[in-house]
Amino acid sequence: MYLAQTLRRAVEWPLRYRETFVRLGLRPPRGILLYGPLGCSKTTMVKALARTAGATFLSLNVASVYSAYVGEAERAGTTGPTVTC
Repeated sequence: MYLAQTLRRAVEWPLRYRETFVRLGLRPPRGILLYGPLGCSKTTMVKALARTAGATFLSLNVASVYSAYVGEAERAGTTGPTVTC
């Protein structure tokens, strides 16, 4: 339960309470790194978090981020909040 609360505070709160963050001078986290062995539900948790936060979920691997063709990786971009795994 502690991990879910921490992720919610880091992802949902800056989106829902943007004015409060600005008023208090708080900067939301620039990213979150989840690590662990295969099969421990990291991706499932992030997908659920993105859905509840109303954010876009993108699953990326190195081949999709780095490309020899300029602009190919940027075409996958969307507007609005994005959660990348």
